[in-house]
Amino acid sequence: MKLWSWLTSSWFPSMFPLANQQSLPNKRDSSESSDSDDDYFNFWPLCSVPFVYHEIECRNTLIPRPRSGHRIVADSNGNIYCLGGYNPEGLAREDSPNALFKELWKFNISTLIWTKINMSGDPPRLLCSFGALCIDDMLFVQGGTGVPFGRAGSNKLYVCQLSTGFWRKYSLKTDNYDVPPKFYGQALVFDPDEMAIYSVGGTCGHAYHTGVTKINLRNGSAELIYSYNNHENTGSYRHEIALHNKRIYQFGGGTQEIDIGFEKVFYFDLSGKCWRFVKTFPDPTHGYPIARKFHGLVTLDNFVFIIGGGYINPTGIPVGIDDIWKFNLDTFEWTLICKLSRPIYFHSAAISPNGLLTVFGGVQSIQQGNSFRTQRTNSLCTIWLQVPKLGEIAWIAFLNNCADVTKISQSQLIDIGVPPSYVNRLIS
Repeated sequence: MKLWSWLTSSWFPSMFPLANQQSLPNKRDSSESSDSDDDYFNFWPLCSVPFVYHEIECRNTLIPRPRSGHRIVADSNGNIYCLGGYNPEGLAREDSPNALFKELWKFNISTLIWTKINMSGDPPRLLCSFGALCIDDMLFVQGGTGVPFGRAGSNKLYVCQLSTGFWRKYSLKTDNYDVPPKFYGQALVFDPDEMAIYSVGGTCGHAYHTGVTKINLRNGSAELIYSYNNHENTGSYRHEIALHNKRIYQFGGGTQEIDIGFEKVFYFDLSGKCWRFVKTFPDPTHGYPIARKFHGLVTLDNFVFIIGGGYINPTGIPVGIDDIWKFNLDTFEWTLICKLSRPIYFHSAAISPNGLLTVFGGVQSIQQGNSFRTQRTNSLCTIWLQVPKLGEIAWIAFLNNCADVTKISQSQLIDIGVPPSYVNRLIS
């Protein structure tokens, strides 16, 4: 029997005895014994148990610096790409523009190796609080700002071929030069039926909006379908959105003074071209999520998952949040999934086609007495939002028991029965 067949048929069940366990606390506690569940899972570089928040240790030393305000996306193999971000720590005041990272990184989720991609063509330059999407392994970027925040804004649409790092700028066809507006903190969503990207909300630095722009990828046209100057609803930035049944649902966000809650969720009706809201149902035990902005969001089937975020406390200081919530887009019910290892905001989240959520970077809140200290991080964490398929579990088991899979030739891997589709995941 070849190794791969052996892994999938008999070996992995004994290695993952808790595959049906959910909602683990994931809190670090030095008083826990060394054989706790957290220690068991953290022993392995990769984890295949659903709803376990697991920090990844990368295998190389050349890695992205800690940052916030960046975006990550996942390609069809689940590899992670990180673009842009900001970190002023350790920089002199006159060097503040250098705090903006004009760079693109790839994290291979199988080899656990970061690679900095050489960008070419016409890449975007305002790389903080922009919107980003991955469509057919192409990275689309719209909006954003630089340093100082709000002094400059972008309304351009850029696309990058992730396999090569080559960028080009779309020449959008519009009757108004200011469509889309030059905003940051907006959110993007892709409609495959219309082959269109919707850009929602955002700020110019002093005003917050609820406008909606439709960008047609077939002909490159940009159309304003809801005015950015309409003050019928509270404007916001650093919210997240999800498309479901011709509705664009908006989750969280706010202004410098306001954090938007979740007892009701606003949505933009694409048919009626107007904003409405639905009342939601709380978790029977934990109630509603805390109002927040600067959070992460991913969608899986008809569910939305909200990761971390921050709120403004009475003294005006952002405070991080340490939870993951699930929202059912059909029944409007909230469910608390688990706690994160630490509060985090201004991070970014992405989900692979197989249901693996990845969270990278952000600002950590560390409580010290009655005050909070913040620091940026470059930690990368994963959590399965559904039970992985058998092939994924076998692949993770195989990788966890290879000292360095990159030293095994592709022909050797195929000889022991590893399918070529998995072997191709090892290509940097």
